[in-house]
Amino acid sequence: MPGGLNGRTIAIDGLAATMTDVLVRIEFADGTTWTQRLKPSVPAAVIPKTASRLETAGVYLKLGVEHICPAWII
Repeated sequence: MPGGLNGRTIAIDGLAATMTDVLVRIEFADGTTWTQRLKPSVPAAVIPKTASRLETAGVYLKLGVEHICPAWII
């Protein structure tokens, strides 16, 4: 894609009508990655200009906590 994906929006059509979450992972040509969780309530995200390892770790940490703890605790 000319200009790359940075700054563009990625969306999952029809996700808002489901009860499913989607984990999006993009690996850039320079080897960095960007990971984002899309949910029915937020079915789109803007791909950042720069990827942050801390943000990626945060996505996985939140998924892990939600997996281990019942939804009513968090």
